[in-house]
Amino acid sequence: MTNGYIFSAGKETRYSSLVPKALARINGVSLLDHNISVMSSICDGDIYVVVSKDNKCFFNGYNVIEIDSGKGCGDAVMKAISFNDRENCMISWGDCILDYRVVSETYTHFMFHKQKNYKVVIPCSYEDKPYVRLEQDENSKIKVEFSKYGEVSKPGLHDYGFFIANSQGLLLSLKEFQKKIMVGNEYRHKHGNEMQFLDVFNETDLTGEIIQVDYCKPKSFNTKDELNELRL
Repeated sequence: MTNGYIFSAGKETRYSSLVPKALARINGVSLLDHNISVMSSICDGDIYVVVSKDNKCFFNGYNVIEIDSGKGCGDAVMKAISFNDRENCMISWGDCILDYRVVSETYTHFMFHKQKNYKVVIPCSYEDKPYVRLEQDENSKIKVEFSKYGEVSKPGLHDYGFFIANSQGLLLSLKEFQKKIMVGNEYRHKHGNEMQFLDVFNETDLTGEIIQVDYCKPKSFNTKDELNELRL
């Protein structure tokens, strides 16, 4: 059984809107409703919207998990799936547009190969200038490079913003990562004083499987101009 989690607890400083990005409308449709519909077509458990105490008021009528935000997307995932009572979890960022084909292929791949040692399946697409670049070795160990920290020097695979994982395996790795970078009550890491989700692959022995889905490029946005260019 699998629960789904859509994350919309960030501060969204670049978006400059009173309404969270997950509730933006594209072609007259709420992005959140679209993503819940896509995820529901595959997910056999509950679907939660992960929100903060500051934006919870926007999500009346949705199945929400409220967390204290501001400590990074890895911290948010760790807190949200701590409540998970299902074996597996689907994770998506609230500003990504989910595609049914990608979600279906990722879920099928995860379920078919779940007896392997890796804990996470990550759909990715090839890009000439990826914002983040993921690379998998022969032992299913994933390395992640970040362009904003000057680490990406060549083309490669960019994640789709959607992940399927073994809940317990992912949670244990996130807690291990947290221990490594927690100093007092604060996070201290070379990528900033937050707990970034993709860094769990760099900082722990968490294994994963990348599947390439070039038929559908990742779609997300940080600004209203980027939003205006998107279509469902």
